[in-house]
Amino acid sequence: MALPELLFIIQQHQQQSGWVLLLAPNQLPDKSTFTGFDVDMSKVLVIQQKQISNIHTVLSDALSSSTCSAVVVWQDQFSESSLQHYQQLAEQHQTSFYQLSSDAVQAQTTNTRIAVSH
Repeated sequence: MALPELLFIIQQHQQQSGWVLLLAPNQLPDKSTFTGFDVDMSKVLVIQQKQISNIHTVLSDALSSSTCSAVVVWQDQFSESSLQHYQQLAEQHQTSFYQLSSDAVQAQTTNTRIAVSH
């Protein structure tokens, strides 16, 4: 899990109204990991991969919802056109959108991929 990036995202959005939605993380973030940082985990909502039947529908709904201030995904298989669609949705609904690379991909490359829309 891209912990420094995730910590930054949560800190950046925890003062806003709405959830910071972690959508299909590779592993569940351990609340004790965030101990000592100024992080309000009560603003964080996690939807696990096994709870999702269609990631595209859930992601579109989350970005279009007024209940999320930020949506974070770990899916690396999105096409460029899908990413553009999600970024446009995020902009239309003023939701921040982040795509973090999975650990497996990070181990193969030195660059963490973060797609951000505000």
